Amino acid sequence: MASRRDKQAAVSARQRIAEQQRAEQVRRKRTRMIMVGVAVVVALAMIIGAMLLANAARQREAAGEGSDAYVSGLSQVSAPQLDAVGVGAARDAATPVEGGEPVMVDGKPRVLYVGTEYCPYCGMERWALTIALSRFGTFDGLEASRTPANESSIPTVSYEHATFASDLIVFDGFETADAEGRPLQTLSADDDATLRQFNPGGSVPWTYWGTSHQLGASYDGGFLADANPDEVLARLGDANSSEAQGILGAANVHTARICALTGNQPGEVCDAPGVRAAAEFVG
Repeated sequence: MASRRDKQAAVSARQRIAEQQRAEQVRRKRTRMIMVGVAVVVALAMIIGAMLLANAARQREAAGEGSDAYVSGLSQVSAPQLDAVGVGAARDAATPVEGGEPVMVDGKPRVLYVGTEYCPYCGMERWALTIALSRFGTFDGLEASRTPANESSIPTVSYEHATFASDLIVFDGFETADAEGRPLQTLSADDDATLRQFNPGGSVPWTYWGTSHQLGASYDGGFLADANPDEVLARLGDANSSEAQGILGAANVHTARICALTGNQPGEVCDAPGVRAAAEFVG
């Protein structure tokens, strides 16, 4: 028969086991509560973050900044839209290069653009230039941008991270300073020498085709001041609007200059009525 001491030891062992089991249950319960609490905090953080992003988007639109949809929309302007405008309100701002020849890179003529992200006229010019270039190839990495609101802010795109792919031309766009005027991209020694040769003051925007170069914007984009870019893009569908007359007219002029480099290829672009009118306009 078990002694009294043995019985007491057995009882103590069972008590310790019971206490350990209770402690384990408490630990598991506490762990579950912590995990639930963490999940709730994460969920709340996600909800608050989404609300803040949505509110920021609403504030941008209320301030005239719009969404980023217009960036992709620049590559989707239709040929009928461009043809309906022709030259529009564009101006021939280019200067011929005496004895100039296209600059060939990998067997293709090159277009060079130099601007800054703080320059309002650069912001205007990138609308027309981007639409024109999109008729010959595809951009990747275009980003929505806006010039600083000194007197007025211009919605635009930035070429800083953009690349351009085309079977017909090479395009290099440089943003040499950011919206605060701080140095951004650096030209190669050859490009810097070309810029200084034809544009000693280094003013921007500056566009170079080899056969000609242009300083300044190719249209008056005053309507872009503090504008909502989504609304500007929508008004390009009205050939009589100031937006269409300026931006699409200038896009046709840029297209005509590029067609002169490519031997009027592709035909469906270079033979379009709006481009032919622009070609006659620039001579």
